[in-house]
Amino acid sequence: RNIIGHEKARKDFDPDVIKVMNDSLMIMVVDVSMVKEAADLRKIVPPAMDSEWMIKSKELTERVLAYYKDSEAPKYVTGFSPFMVLRTSFDQIFRGEDNKTKLLNFLKEDPDSFLVALDIIGDTIMKLNEMLVKECGADGLYFSVNNQSHYFPDDIYREYITPSDKKVIAHANTLSDINLLHICGYAGKAN
Repeated sequence: RNIIGHEKARKDFDPDVIKVMNDSLMIMVVDVSMVKEAADLRKIVPPAMDSEWMIKSKELTERVLAYYKDSEAPKYVTGFSPFMVLRTSFDQIFRGEDNKTKLLNFLKEDPDSFLVALDIIGDTIMKLNEMLVKECGADGLYFSVNNQSHYFPDDIYREYITPSDKKVIAHANTLSDINLLHICGYAGKAN
């Protein structure tokens, strides 16, 4: 459906800006199955660059960008923040559990391990972003961060989460002069 949607959009429109929906594979999921206590966050395993998920992400992005190869409009690919990846990973691996409380408790119990996890994820996101720009030909990144419905209190978010967002954004700015920051809210959940 993603490819069909882009193909139809390209036939119908000549956009000034292109936001590639390479996120239909959705957010990268990190293996957090071994995390039972905060210190275990240091053991998380993001997908390798030669993993099936990374390969499919690259293939999808290249296929979509091909529809816009004749366009002079800037083409942006979607990326998600380290914390969004961590949250989503917990929600997918530990379905039905109170992951919000679990993550907040891990952060309070061992902030250093929590920050290591965000760094591990952030480093992988930066490699992914580099691949999407340098190998797939995207012009920049559409980087999604969020703290919907104050998932974490704002002061905790600013102190512990924001630095990983800024690290990924700073790296994105080495890849492209023009990147977009998207402060994501959806389904009635505001930031």
